[in-house]
Amino acid sequence: MPAIVTNKFRIHNAKQFVEAFDEVSATSGDAVADPTGLLTTNMYLFIGKVTPWADDTQPPTPTDSVSNTVYNHWRDMIAAKRIGSADVSHVVPRYNWTSGQNYFAYTHANNTLFDQTFYTITADYNVYKCLANNNAGGTSTTVPSGTGTSFIQTGDAYKWKFMYQISAARALKFVTPSYMP
Repeated sequence: MPAIVTNKFRIHNAKQFVEAFDEVSATSGDAVADPTGLLTTNMYLFIGKVTPWADDTQPPTPTDSVSNTVYNHWRDMIAAKRIGSADVSHVVPRYNWTSGQNYFAYTHANNTLFDQTFYTITADYNVYKCLANNNAGGTSTTVPSGTGTSFIQTGDAYKWKFMYQISAARALKFVTPSYMP
């Protein structure tokens, strides 16, 4: 049966995933009660399997079945860490501002927008969205700066909108060479 998984649905699921790390329930279940009597959901990241498989180049294929589940991952677990909502973040591909780069102008009507470079991060961890790219589609040569609420026009005729700044703490925790919050 065909299905359409929209971007709106994907975004909703991503938000629900992050919210799940600190959900609280007043009903019973497999959760731990806090001093208020409410139950909290606990999620953990674990590592294990310190012994080799028979063929390390082809580990066993995981099965998606509830009738024949083998709990080897429980037996092989050697360490776990509780993960809270402060330990997770939504991320997007990281595009460092680069002189000579052509940035695409943002438009909500573009279905392929997320395949294009329409935002950038600067050296001071400010994130900007490109609103106009000098009408001729030329390259950007002036780094955007400023944190005001109105658009920023740079010397190369690009128009930018300041979106947010990534704090030093969030940068240390979530910024990688390929992704940023």
